[in-house]
Amino acid sequence: MLAQAIAAILNHPPKAHLSQAVREALEKLRPQITEEPMKTYVRDIDRYEAEILVWMQHHESLYHQVQTTIAPTQITEGSPAGNVMPQDMEAVINFRLAPPDTPESLIQACREVVDDQVALDYVQCIGPSIPSDTGMWGYKALQSTLEHYFDQMIFIPAQNKGATDARQYERICRCVLRFGPFLEEEDVSNEGIHGTNERISVRAYLQGIRVLLRLMEETCLDGKELLA
Repeated sequence: MLAQAIAAILNHPPKAHLSQAVREALEKLRPQITEEPMKTYVRDIDRYEAEILVWMQHHESLYHQVQTTIAPTQITEGSPAGNVMPQDMEAVINFRLAPPDTPESLIQACREVVDDQVALDYVQCIGPSIPSDTGMWGYKALQSTLEHYFDQMIFIPAQNKGATDARQYERICRCVLRFGPFLEEEDVSNEGIHGTNERISVRAYLQGIRVLLRLMEETCLDGKELLA
């Protein structure tokens, strides 16, 4: 029953949505998108919204920007011996929410697809990040700092799916930015950042420190300068 419940949840993911952050990113990237079908799609995002969602869902690096992700990570208890039926079992599924999904809507959707004999509850409950206002001073200051070091790159808004401590500031600030300036090569990133013995290269570490120092120098202003 537990295995069937996990399978049912995996086979009925929440509906994909195109958030405002992803829309802004596509609009900013429009001049650089030269391959079809996205070249056509981004010319009229409202018209081709459904097609854009399908395209992004089929690309591993973009899927999480439009879809709540589902990852079963733990199954505990089971049987005391190989020939004994399990009496009590638990599983943990890690969801990372994409707007407009909420913890309440998610657990309700899960309850609709699993058998009543399987009880569902939260281990930890954190809603999706509130989209930041990209027109505010903080976003522009961060972009200016990054462009100083990475002048060949284009910086766009994106949906952060991790539950960072930055969410505590959402109650008092409309522009809470989650960004790590430790830009690593893809092969190193895949093996090290969230792999065994998590690590990054010395080059990426030092570059990230330089970016953070410059960001603090540009943004730590006194009241008079900030008002000006």
